[in-house]
Formats: sequence, structure tokens, C-alpha cells
Amino acid sequence: MAGHETTANALTWTIYLLAAQPALQEALRAEALAALGEGSVDTLDGRLPRLRAVLDEALRLYPPAPRLDREAMAEDELAGHPVRRGDLVSIWPYVLHRHRA
Repeated sequence: MAGHETTANALTWTIYLLAAQPALQEALRAEALAALGEGSVDTLDGRLPRLRAVLDEALRLYPPAPRLDREAMAEDELAGHPVRRGDLVSIWPYVLHRHRA
């Protein structure tokens, strides 16, 4: 589940979250302009810590992939529930990232 849809979703939700925060938009703009003037584009990511934090938070709140499915390779237990070999276990990041713990 990766491709242009996941990238588009990540960018859309990031822009959505930033739309309500003009001061943060301006701070990120200033960070980007400063980083672009400092050197090679190859090391740009290391010079954009605030933008990285904003993108990471948008991905936490609105993960582009709605769920991750895994097949159990062996007998196990998950939160007190038995898991048999071959069972599918679904992980829902959207729900998990909103859990109080």
C-alpha cells in the first residue's frame, strides 16, 4: 500500500493541519528559505527539523496507510487473546496513535 496516493494523503493532511496555523506556516517558510540558502539539497532534510516534526505529526495523526496486516508465523498471545499460526493480525495506526497510553 504505497504509491502516489499515500504521498498525496500525507501532503494533503499536512496542508490541512497547517491551514489553521498561519504563524507556523510562516516559521516553516523561514526555516525552508534559510535551509535552501545554506548548501546542498542532498542534506536539506537535516536542516529542516521543524518541518520534519510537522510532517511526522501529520503522519501520526493521519497515517496514509489505514492498516497494516501481518500473518502470525507461530502460536502467540496478544493482549490476552490467543493468536494461532496463520491468523491475520491487523494494526490500525489511526486508532493506535490516538490511544491515551
